[in-house]
Parts: sequence; structure tokens; C-alpha cells
Amino acid sequence: MHASRTVMPSIRCTDPAFQYRNAVSTNLADTFAQARDRIAAQQAQTKKPTRSRRQQPPALANLSLPLL
Repeated sequence: MHASRTVMPSIRCTDPAFQYRNAVSTNLADTFAQARDRIAAQQAQTKKPTRSRRQQPPALANLSLPLL
């Protein structure tokens, strides 16, 4: 049995910023393209500089195990 997931709208219909759009006149390709652009812009703003890491040997290589 799956638990149902409650989906909340991003903007409530009582919010003045809400604009009704008829589903027939909505182009999903444009909507997803705008969302991809928005997400890419947000990630570009919050992107942290990458630090180069020195390659560490595996942890097991440092252990001295007794031979049986």
C-alpha cells in the first residue's frame, strides 16, 4: 500500500499573484523550458567554487592486517 502524497500549490488561488491559465492554451514545452532556465540561473548563482582534493588511498590500504 502506498501512502498518498499531499501536493500543495506553489501559489494559493487567493494570492493576488495567482493568474489562472486555461490548460488548453498552455504550451508545456515552453513551461518546462522556462523552468529549466530558471533552475539553471538559480544554480549558477548558488554554485560554490570547487576545491581540488588530493586523491586519498583507499582506507583498507592503510590497515596492517595480520596474516593467518
